[in-house]
Amino acid sequence: MASMRVWCLGVWLAVELAGCASKPPADDTFDDLATVDVKSDYFSYRLKMLGTVTDGASMSVPYTRTPRFRGVIVGGTAGDTVDIWVRSTDGGDAVAWLLDDHYKVIAKNDDADDTTADSHLHVVLPASPSGTYKVVLRDYYIKKHTFSASYAITSPASPPSSGTSPLVQAFLPLYQAGGATYATDSHVVAETSLPVGARSGFSDFVGASPSGTTVTAWRFKVGTATSYAVMMAFDQQYFVSLYDAAGTWVAHGHTNDLGAHPALDWDLYIDDPSICRCGLAPDGSGYAGCEWVDGQRYASDISDCD
Repeated sequence: MASMRVWCLGVWLAVELAGCASKPPADDTFDDLATVDVKSDYFSYRLKMLGTVTDGASMSVPYTRTPRFRGVIVGGTAGDTVDIWVRSTDGGDAVAWLLDDHYKVIAKNDDADDTTADSHLHVVLPASPSGTYKVVLRDYYIKKHTFSASYAITSPASPPSSGTSPLVQAFLPLYQAGGATYATDSHVVAETSLPVGARSGFSDFVGASPSGTTVTAWRFKVGTATSYAVMMAFDQQYFVSLYDAAGTWVAHGHTNDLGAHPALDWDLYIDDPSICRCGLAPDGSGYAGCEWVDGQRYASDISDCD
């Protein structure tokens, strides 16, 4: 009998340890709250909202089994990256969800990694009509614990396509000093020495250039960083695309009359022959369009593309 008890104990331990190694997922849903008044008994039975957590702040969240969930409101804009942590201060096992306006789950996390029972959400926000979202949490085992919910936003960086970018500001004096003689300036480099992205831009310029056009590449410094400019010149028209050291296209400028307007315009110009041509229309019609630094295509009337 003793050996039987030992064998049974061994089986029980094996089952318990296997269960601990892999917890069943917490697959709670919240869609049923979308049409319920937040002041109703049913809402209060399911979820208790505790207030708002602002960017860079945190909130202490006391948790008990009733109601099953606690929640906080957070703000943000579509495209923002948010970083949310729900940590226990007394040994709890956090589970957290990020919900949209309709209480649909945007993201969920139980354990941030194998070393912690804290929950971590790192999410790019979708659009929200109200500009708010909800972080909902519970203890995995529905035990009484205290949690801390923290929230931080990182807004997407705008592409440096305006005249205020450091790269543009560094290039302008070189461009204005070089003027029409830039083709023989010491900054000029061969197309073959350009990184792949800038080399592709050079080829696009050559393909778009009318007879009598000069296409040239420059290498220059922004602080200690290597940068590149690909330029197309025709009469007094100048078109310039700027690239970083990796060959990423980061800015584009033009002037239609170097003599009268020596300062480049760094905004989109829909009649720019260096980036606008037939086949680039955003609707896929084959008509003219412009491919801009942000990766988007915009309509153009540079040609009727018959």
